[in-house]
Amino acid sequence: MTNTEVVLAMYEEFFNGHDVNAALKYVKEDYIQHNPGPGQGRANLMSAFGEKFRTNPDFHLNIQFTIAEDDKVAVYLKAIDPRGNTTCRVVDLYRLEDGKLAEHWDVLQESESKQNRRYLFMVSEEERALSGVLFTPGDPELIAMKRVAHNLSRDYNLTYEEETDKRNEIIDKLLKSHGEGCRMQDLFSFHYGRHTSIGKHFLPISILPYRMTPSSKSAIIIILARMSPS
Repeated sequence: MTNTEVVLAMYEEFFNGHDVNAALKYVKEDYIQHNPGPGQGRANLMSAFGEKFRTNPDFHLNIQFTIAEDDKVAVYLKAIDPRGNTTCRVVDLYRLEDGKLAEHWDVLQESESKQNRRYLFMVSEEERALSGVLFTPGDPELIAMKRVAHNLSRDYNLTYEEETDKRNEIIDKLLKSHGEGCRMQDLFSFHYGRHTSIGKHFLPISILPYRMTPSSKSAIIIILARMSPS
């Protein structure tokens, strides 16, 4: 295996497969760790991430790209939550020895952190929109997100009021969060949805189809009106 293949196998089996014993194949026993969290050595790495996997069973890393030179491999990745949101961006740098990870450095940036709106790492158009800077609405990921929200909104609009379980299932997929007793009446539509939170007992009598942009995470303005026949 090449150095890059070793690193990618470590991510697939250890980090995303949650198999801590995979470290026995890919990590040297005297593994040098420059991140103060896990501690030094392979055993501490296995212990630290074993606990992380137990407390966060949805832990997942999406690799964006790798760069390899001599005995070093750099990995740019994103940590993803169950809804597909990026929680942080990371660059991991490994030095390999005899086909195993021997030393590790990293630098992290939380998804919401910003300094003068200039990110340390490249960000997606969704993350740019959430940060309040200019973004490209025609980005394929944003278009796919909108398509999901539009389809879920349509599915909800086609349900009957007594189909409570079905409606709750759709709302769970559509919104970031919602309080107890949240339900809609008449037609509605979300443009993105997954960054929108609604409180308890939300029950609009009627609601105009409206668009929620990714930047509307801090406040939601809803216009109540009677639908006029077309």
